[in-house]
Amino acid sequence: MSLLNLSPELLLLVASYVRQVDLLNVSLVCKQLHFTIEPELYREYSNPRLYTRSILPFLKKIIERPELAKHVRQVDLHEWESFDHFYPHMQNGRSELDIDRYRKEELTREEYYTLAETAKCAGVINAIDTYESSSLLLDKVESMSKDIAVHNSPSWYEHLFGNEVHFNDVPYDTKFCQLLRTGVEDAQVVLLLAMLPNLHEVFLRGGPHDVKSLEWRASHKFASLRKLTLCGETGDLAWPLGFYSFLLNTTPRLEQLRVCFGSSWYRNFGDSFPEPSSVVPLTLPPGSLSQLTTLQLKSCCLKINDLQTLIQACPELKSFYYYSGEDAQGPYGPSPAGMIRILEPLKDSLEELWLNLDTLDADLDDDFRIRSLTHFTALKTLDTSADMWEMVEDLDVLDPYRDEDTIEDSYRLCYRLPKNLQQLIFHLSAEQAEPSIGQIVDLVQMRHTMLPNLQYLCIATEDEEFHEELDEALSDDLNAMTAEPQPFEMTFDDDILVTVFDTVLPSRHQPDTRWYGNKYSVRYRKPTKLDRALDKIGEAYEAGYRGETLSDALADEPELAEVLKADHPSAEDPPEYYDTDEEVEMLG
Repeated sequence: MSLLNLSPELLLLVASYVRQVDLLNVSLVCKQLHFTIEPELYREYSNPRLYTRSILPFLKKIIERPELAKHVRQVDLHEWESFDHFYPHMQNGRSELDIDRYRKEELTREEYYTLAETAKCAGVINAIDTYESSSLLLDKVESMSKDIAVHNSPSWYEHLFGNEVHFNDVPYDTKFCQLLRTGVEDAQVVLLLAMLPNLHEVFLRGGPHDVKSLEWRASHKFASLRKLTLCGETGDLAWPLGFYSFLLNTTPRLEQLRVCFGSSWYRNFGDSFPEPSSVVPLTLPPGSLSQLTTLQLKSCCLKINDLQTLIQACPELKSFYYYSGEDAQGPYGPSPAGMIRILEPLKDSLEELWLNLDTLDADLDDDFRIRSLTHFTALKTLDTSADMWEMVEDLDVLDPYRDEDTIEDSYRLCYRLPKNLQQLIFHLSAEQAEPSIGQIVDLVQMRHTMLPNLQYLCIATEDEEFHEELDEALSDDLNAMTAEPQPFEMTFDDDILVTVFDTVLPSRHQPDTRWYGNKYSVRYRKPTKLDRALDKIGEAYEAGYRGETLSDALADEPELAEVLKADHPSAEDPPEYYDTDEEVEMLG
């Protein structure tokens, strides 16, 4: 039986299980097959790479073929521009704005009214501004850019829409229409998401940079959303999770929320710790995210009250990951003990807990550290570092005169862990001290009584001396383990949770789907000058450079520095691609 003999409904069902690249090739077989499965070709819209493809063509396609909108279930978008990109400090090192670049991206009268009418129907705006022959917004920006003193002021945007009206008093419809008319992506992103009523998964690779970003509005209120991933490409540009309060308040079916480089405030390049005026609180009613089971917060620094709000909104949370990142993310984060207090409402239901907090101080008071987790009765997986716990660090490092063979009962780790625990992972502490060998030996020997379900213990360190000492201390126990009916494994691997952000960032390293030879194929792109420049900046950030000192990373390679100052960073030769995945692996 050929595919063409199947009903359209069954064909679409089969097509829904086929990879997009394979579906593209199948659609080339014949016109009838292409026509039938075409809706599934639109189930994913992926545009993750910065400075490559415009969103506008896809917008126009959905407007032209509105029946396709309901089939789009997944969106993956690169970072986009908003009002903040008119700020000279966002212009890749140039002292004044490149107005000509923005002039080239202005919409025509027909394009503007087509998109504006669609925005009105989608519930984004209520009224449409008249199309002007020249963008009033760009005219104002151009005049301001000639006065460097005005344009370099932190309050430069306050009278962006005229000297008589403050930015905050300008109606939303006017802001949206002016950005749309100018061709700035912020308005296009808001419109795109508002046009897609059946979105199940949204991946945004850039958070809003400041308070001037457009609020999301949509008549469908994202009621079908199941997975939401929000991130930035660098922690030096923090963005507030509170910006998405409206979205999170209207997503009753949301099951997974994953956030990278999120915070409780806006912060631009070079800014120090946030000012009170830049704080944007997260507002969520208790229990509002009733279907959320997975919450991952990587390289985030949320204020304690925002974390409390978020946790109280997730009564069914099963898996929680929190990594505070470097101290450059910002202040105000909770202590290890404080985080456990925040998680108290989930003590009878939370099953997986990964915590990596920047403790900032090696001499923390004991009430700053975790004392016990026995009240987390459902916990099966626990990943922490020794310095987050009271009396768990290697005492030979912290106090060479203490007798490590003697552990008071109240401090025995095996008495302070949840009884249902199946996996336990300890990482190197901030001062490079492993967990106390005496504590680990005691835990292994007492596991049958205190931790009867424990199957896996990982000490994440590469210290060979520690390995040898622990092996020697446990030699008899390790031999006995092989004869036990219940499996138990102990390793020294750096076994950490791999989040989605570890595999899809930076976006410029993601493969493209291209016409290659005689078919569509997924191919990795060879590094361009822009890629190399951004990689070097990323390496500098990881090495501890912050703010304006990041420019030092390219001081010895002026050719790469010039790429970032170009009128448009993508203005170079067309990209080249590797022939095979094996070639990519060989090059690392």
